[in-house]
Amino acid sequence: MTYSTLKGNITSKIKNNLRGVMVAILIGLSAAFLGNYYAAPVMLFALLLGLSFNFLSHDSQYSAGLNFSATSLLKIGVALLGSRISFNDLELLGWQPLAMVFFMVVFVILLGVVSARIFKIDSPVGLLTAGAVAICGASAAAALVAVLSHRIKNNQIIACTIIGVTSLSSISMILYPIISDMFHLSDRQAGFFIGSTIHDVAQVIGAGYSISEESGDVATITKLFRVFLLVPIVFTIAIIYRKKDDSQGLKLPIPGFLVIFAILMLANSFKLLSPSITEILGDLSRWFLVFAIAAVGTQTRLKDLAGVGKAAMLLIVGETVILFVIGLSTALILL
Repeated sequence: MTYSTLKGNITSKIKNNLRGVMVAILIGLSAAFLGNYYAAPVMLFALLLGLSFNFLSHDSQYSAGLNFSATSLLKIGVALLGSRISFNDLELLGWQPLAMVFFMVVFVILLGVVSARIFKIDSPVGLLTAGAVAICGASAAAALVAVLSHRIKNNQIIACTIIGVTSLSSISMILYPIISDMFHLSDRQAGFFIGSTIHDVAQVIGAGYSISEESGDVATITKLFRVFLLVPIVFTIAIIYRKKDDSQGLKLPIPGFLVIFAILMLANSFKLLSPSITEILGDLSRWFLVFAIAAVGTQTRLKDLAGVGKAAMLLIVGETVILFVIGLSTALILL
């Protein structure tokens, strides 16, 4: 590829994304103003303002940039969060809650396989829905589709799974902070509850930081521990359902933002980052996350739940309820 071609591709991509990114930034800045003025959570304002601009996500002039903001800016924000977290934070969370998160993920996945048989659905479909619910929503669904595509022939099931977990994540992002308050959960308890039960990373961050910064940090740590389980679980499933004629080996998705998060967390744990650098990276992380949550809001359409297949939806809802019960019980008992 020549320099001029590369430059042209980059310029074209910037032009395609610029309008949508600017919308996300403007909504995020408006949310920050309202949050500071009313002394209310900025993330919540970003989400609600984003929801009111949902119509822009269907406009070709803005859709690409909003999607970029909801995905790439989110990953950058999460990656930079590593500069604010150290091994001490994991120690504060404790090995028992982390062990419980591991149990929850494995239990829900096994439950999905058993439930699929009860509903007379193929086991790979149960794995797909349960993996999406237990690990990290649409991202996990995409990773699982990569290794189960030869066993799941109905593309509608894949679409339903992604729509279902994304929609339920959006509902959870609004309801779970309210439920946390109803049960009088501490910030640490609420963060664990949210991080261990909501499907997508974006919604975990939105819900966690809508309560407090401590709750958001705990939710992020808990959620990222679930995301870290993606690779070993997908690898195991890929081995079990591997094509007999597959001679190219397994290509497993390792999220790059998690690698950066881990590097920054290690650097922070060993005091390799100066306080000023940590503060700058932390501020950048907050802004990127606000812009990303605003974009997520514009892409949220709760009415899409009506188009989800009944069997797949029953599985997703049932698995979500089980995860909710175990996560809330764990937060109340162990933390």
